[in-house]
Amino acid sequence: MKFSYNSIKRLVPEVGSKQHVIEELSMRAFETEDAPGSVFDSEIPHNRYADSASHLGVAREYAIITDKKLVEPELASVFPAKSKGLVNIKIDNKDDCPRYGACVFELGKNDKTPSWMVQILTDCGLRPISPVVDILNYVMLEIGQPMHAFDADKLEGAIHVRRAKVGEKITTIDDQEFKLSKDDIVIADKVRAQAIAGIKGGKPAEIGAKTRTIVVESANFDQVAIYKTSKRLGLITDASIRFGHGLSPELVEIGLNRAATLLQEVAGAKLLDCLDVYPKKQSREIIGFDIDKFNSLTGLEFSANDAWNTLKKLGFKKTPFKSKSERHEFMVEVPPLRRDVSIFEDLVEEVVRLYGINELKSRAPHISITPAKEQDITIFKDQLRRILTGIGYTEVYNYVFAKNGTSTAYEFEKPLAEDKKYLRQTLADNLEQNLGDNARFSSEIRLFEIGSVFDLRAGERFSLGLAIKSKPEKSFLELKGAVEELLKGLGLSDFTLVPEKKELTIKTSNRVLGRIWHGKRDTAFAELEAEELMRQEQGEREYRPISKYPAVIRDLSLALKQQVSVGEILAEIDLAGAKDVVDVDLIDYYDPQHLTFRIIFQSDKRTLKDSEVTEEFNRIVSRLKKKIPFEIR
Repeated sequence: MKFSYNSIKRLVPEVGSKQHVIEELSMRAFETEDAPGSVFDSEIPHNRYADSASHLGVAREYAIITDKKLVEPELASVFPAKSKGLVNIKIDNKDDCPRYGACVFELGKNDKTPSWMVQILTDCGLRPISPVVDILNYVMLEIGQPMHAFDADKLEGAIHVRRAKVGEKITTIDDQEFKLSKDDIVIADKVRAQAIAGIKGGKPAEIGAKTRTIVVESANFDQVAIYKTSKRLGLITDASIRFGHGLSPELVEIGLNRAATLLQEVAGAKLLDCLDVYPKKQSREIIGFDIDKFNSLTGLEFSANDAWNTLKKLGFKKTPFKSKSERHEFMVEVPPLRRDVSIFEDLVEEVVRLYGINELKSRAPHISITPAKEQDITIFKDQLRRILTGIGYTEVYNYVFAKNGTSTAYEFEKPLAEDKKYLRQTLADNLEQNLGDNARFSSEIRLFEIGSVFDLRAGERFSLGLAIKSKPEKSFLELKGAVEELLKGLGLSDFTLVPEKKELTIKTSNRVLGRIWHGKRDTAFAELEAEELMRQEQGEREYRPISKYPAVIRDLSLALKQQVSVGEILAEIDLAGAKDVVDVDLIDYYDPQHLTFRIIFQSDKRTLKDSEVTEEFNRIVSRLKKKIPFEIR
């Protein structure tokens, strides 16, 4: 935002050079850069527009920082004043317009703007037009409150702050026509809209050379509504920028007081009447100050008095309001224009920036460092990804929404779309959609997804879904093989695939892990309870020191004469009591009656002889033959 150095000199007579102003503001207030002529450019934070988007605000900051005297602008007092009924105001919605002030002036014969004012307006990029317009523009630059003047003789009835009617049109003072919507706030009389609130005045009540009586508006409007209207219409003005950032209703009176002073001094105007409608007053902001907490946050060693002296310079006041906390040394009332200060940390920031950020000493933090821990579920997901990508499957990510759901599905009260009415109960529906979407690119597709599914009875569950599209005769068998490979890769050996109707149920230790089923035409799907799968996988883990002696491997291939579970076979191998058996795994599963087990022998004390291993291996075979009918393949 552009500021005139000439205006700062009027407010702080002892001001240093322009470069000095730029440096001081940059170090302790706002980022400020030099500009041609007597202008500098400050980046006013979005939450500081109420108090600092003005020459007075910037001059006040500079004066406080440099401990120089600030000359406050002369202000007339127009409120409170008993209205004479020359102006009437109606506000439909106090949220749209928390405050609206209006004064009626009779103009004098002076039609020339002072050269000092012209210079400041020109510095800030505004074109001098007439004494009244120039004064109101100057007040906006000096005080920060946008204002507007109507020709009183062209207004019919009361000033009405309302929403625009659907399709209502307005021609602005620069001859642009706009079609308004019901979301736009307008200033109207009983006939038509006379201005787009907070943005630009209209043509019908524009002041001109023959204007003798004016109504000066100073108001506060809802910042969101002004911002939206400005963007929608593509009409960005100095006023809309200020209102769009949020101003304090207290600026309304300050702006009118300053305008009244200058209109009387410069334009020879006479104040005839004033009216202030303030239905939604700004609340007081009171914050407790804890000096111990302040020193802990900043590393300084301030006393409560040191902190208070700094806050007092910035316009904060002590209040007798009692705090509920015994740690508060005093209670602070925030200046009405400082809408950016609402919590204790904001007070800390104010004190520290005046003290000087660069003056703070660096200190190493005193904190305990806890070693990072890997979550089991993260490790398990990575393990699933390694195995499945290793056998040619590609991971996909889908939304948790679903178009359809059963009676136990979570249903949204206000869904994002018709096809997103439920939380998904299965991964298969989205995987089926993925297969269809990618079918035009490839005839063979293998996908998996790791994600959450939801059900009113079971809540949120961690699930693993697989899908395949291949030749009709091999899709199901290939997916079955992939599931078996996955389970083996996780170290699970005691599992069975039980045929049930047209699908296979995956079971282990009397628990259901999931199922595999045929899809449409050339597709097949599998879905596993990943949480149960993780518990089973963790149960397989055990610690044993690594032996320095070599292992001996023997494979046992069985052709069962009747169906026996893998678990029963493993139990019998264990009951055989063979020495030095360190691991038994199912390594080949052709069907439930053709199995191959790998038995690993290893001693921690010595190298095993072949004859010793053969003896123990035969012990296992003998035990199995007594309990289970089979042939060795």
